[in-house]
Amino acid sequence: MKDYKYDYRRSSFKEEKSDGKTKYYMQVENYYIEVDKAVYKVCKASYDKIRYTYKNEVARSTMYYKEIDLATFFMFQPNNLSIINKIWLKDLYNTVLDEINQLPYPDNKIGKLTFIDELKDRQIAEILHIPRTTVAYRKKTIQKRLQQKIKKICQIE
Repeated sequence: MKDYKYDYRRSSFKEEKSDGKTKYYMQVENYYIEVDKAVYKVCKASYDKIRYTYKNEVARSTMYYKEIDLATFFMFQPNNLSIINKIWLKDLYNTVLDEINQLPYPDNKIGKLTFIDELKDRQIAEILHIPRTTVAYRKKTIQKRLQQKIKKICQIE
């Protein structure tokens, strides 16, 4: 059975405006066929929905695993800490806080809300009145900066 999910591409849909009227075309095999506006809109919306869903599934799955890696690369067992390790972790924590405080305004606020208050991207976006995608992008850059700083301190390669 043929999989019709990938029959269309972005170039499969074409609109031409002439004399104030819009004509709608869809590509079938190698030819453009004029179609009704309703047919065009339904097919285009369906295609856009498939693209959007697929794009988000891929982005979420890769982001999920990257976040796990970024968040857990220096995890420790809180029950098995000696005094020296507690002091070292406190110094590391203070270094991370200093690094977050040195960031420019939106980034330092995102860093505090993410790593200290442990809020989700959606909640941070609502608090700061910025898009969630902006929060996710900036959080990723902050994580990379903090990782580099911690790697220097811990001499992790």
